[in-house]
Amino acid sequence: MPIKLINLGAVMGKLVTLNIDGEFPQGFSVRCEICQDINSIKNEPNLALASKSAHLPPHSEILDQYRHWQSLYTNLDVFFSNRLKPKASFTNVSDNDRNGAFKACKKAANLLSETFNAWLRSSDFQPIEILLRNNLDKSESTRILLATENYALRRLPWHEWDLLKDFPKAEISIASPNFQRVNTIKNLDKKDKIKILVILGDNAGTDADEKVIRQLIPDAEICWLIEPERSELDEPLWQESWDILFFAGHGKTKDNG
Repeated sequence: MPIKLINLGAVMGKLVTLNIDGEFPQGFSVRCEICQDINSIKNEPNLALASKSAHLPPHSEILDQYRHWQSLYTNLDVFFSNRLKPKASFTNVSDNDRNGAFKACKKAANLLSETFNAWLRSSDFQPIEILLRNNLDKSESTRILLATENYALRRLPWHEWDLLKDFPKAEISIASPNFQRVNTIKNLDKKDKIKILVILGDNAGTDADEKVIRQLIPDAEICWLIEPERSELDEPLWQESWDILFFAGHGKTKDNG
């Protein structure tokens, strides 16, 4: 059997995948896998280094704290003006109201962060934290993929995880536990046009935005989506292949994404 030699010069750091399944009232099962992160452009395999299974205990209170913070944060909108809301809509707001709202929101954020980290310090989850601390290097980059279908779990402040303070080059991103890797590399012909998907949160300044993009990339193929609904995003976003995704405008997060 031929042996494939891996080019260690392509190593970029560590890749950590946290596969998490469950619900807050019942708790979560967690499977952690640490791999050597290989340059994906060359389609080389990830080198598995270690893995461990553990649990996160039931914790419904953390959801209540998140929703409380989210409500306070959303209400801060009254203190700001933007292209979607005239200044006249909040001229009667006092400085005391503003300062009080900001302090309450900050307090709720701190409480959520403390509760979240206390949850991650639970004894059931410690085998994974110990595994990470024993295998990660502070001097190298680390990608941590949070692979879960639980929408509420994705929204928790993972960037506040105490572990990240000790590994400054580590970063967390959201991933789906169900995926298929594409091993083909797109060969860009010099004659191919660059494809740009432009998503505008509002239609104010559309002409100016288009003018700037046309000046920067005059021969680009551009698809414009102005104030799209979620259903209008799915097909062009996932069924087409884009070189650049450009977003401008304002918006709010809703329960459906």
